[in-house]
Parts: sequence; structure tokens; C-alpha cells
Amino acid sequence: MKLTRKGKPVVEQVAEPAAAKPKKKHGCLITLGIVILIIILGVAIHSATSHPWDDVADDLTSNKISDEKADVIAPVLYDLGIRGGGINDAGKSDKDFYYVTSGENAYRLNIRTSGDKVKTVMSLADPASKTGHTLYKSGKVKEKATNYLVSSSDKVAIETALDLYAENAYSAGKIDHAYLSIFKNHEKFVASGILQGQNAFGAELRQGFTSNLTYSGKDDDSATVESFKTK
Repeated sequence: MKLTRKGKPVVEQVAEPAAAKPKKKHGCLITLGIVILIIILGVAIHSATSHPWDDVADDLTSNKISDEKADVIAPVLYDLGIRGGGINDAGKSDKDFYYVTSGENAYRLNIRTSGDKVKTVMSLADPASKTGHTLYKSGKVKEKATNYLVSSSDKVAIETALDLYAENAYSAGKIDHAYLSIFKNHEKFVASGILQGQNAFGAELRQGFTSNLTYSGKDDDSATVESFKTK
């Protein structure tokens, strides 16, 4: 404590500390807004440059079809019901002729192109049709390829129906799935393969068979054996 010459205390005035100024939040908000804008622009650019058939195009290019021709063929295959991962093989036979195999039984599609356009797509390998089916012509889809492509669920339904039929109709009857071939035409199926069984003496028999079946493809439906003939 300070004293005056006369011994009286001196009252000192202490300055109050200045109130802290609130920090400005504008900078953080601006930074956050820029980040959000960049994300939105990135999504928009990706959406503008990607297509639903890109996976189909990737399947084609992985099978040695050029990027340019894959960009021409892929949109048409997508419209026909072909999806990425479903192509087993692809290639070209000459300048304008390409082929694609798809489905559980490698169903073949023959594709004729002209420049940057697809002229026709024909499906082959249906035993009921010697000339195949026109799926695409003059810029229009005539039929979906899925009407003829055997899906994994189709295959399971057909195998199950054949197994039950062989078990009930033949002694120790069993279908050898390794040799089973299935063709599809809408809801009609033709299956052929090897039937294993036993004769009256218990000896194992193997014989060929052909079967006609129907299957709607619905989850709550099962395939029906219409006919079954051994060779």
C-alpha cells in the first residue's frame, strides 16, 4: 500500500481487463460450405459421366473388345436385359460382327454393327429354332434376351424338378448335373444330359435323356416336367 507524505493511503485505480471479443464463425461456415459444394459437384460430375451399362461395357472390354465398340454395344445389351457380370465370353469374328455369350449355358448373341450403331442382335443355341431369334433390329428391342437366357434360379428349379422325377421314375435314378444342358424359350425349357440308375440286377446304368419342362420363374412356383425320354 502506498502512502502520501502525510501518511494517508493512496487509492489506486486498477483498469478492468478488456472483455474478450467473440470469435468470428464466418470463416468456419465458409469452409464448410466450400467442402459441401465440392462434394455435390463431384457427385454431379460422376452422375453425368457414368451410365447404367458401364459394367456391361467393362465386361466387353475385358474380353478384348475395344472401348469404342464396347460403348456402342453395351447400351443395347443393357436394354436387352444383359447386366454386368453376366457375360461369359465376347469377341469379334470380322469387321462388323461380334458375339457375346451369357447365362448359365453360355447362350450366344450374334451382333451386327455398322459404325457407331448396332444393326441387329440375334440369339442362337435354341434347339427349337434353326435360325435364332431377332432380339434387336433397326434401333428397336424386339425381345428381351432374358426370354432365352437361363438364369441361376432357372437352373436350380430345373435341376430340382429333374432330380425328383428321376428319383421317383427310375430305380436309384439320379441326374448327373455335370453333363446337364438347359435351353430356355420364355417359360418353356429343354434339358438334356445323363441319367444314372440301376438295372434289375443292381448294375449301374448311364443313359442319355431329353426332357421338356415349364417354369414361370416365380419364387413360389416350381418347374414341371412335361416329358422325359431316355435314349
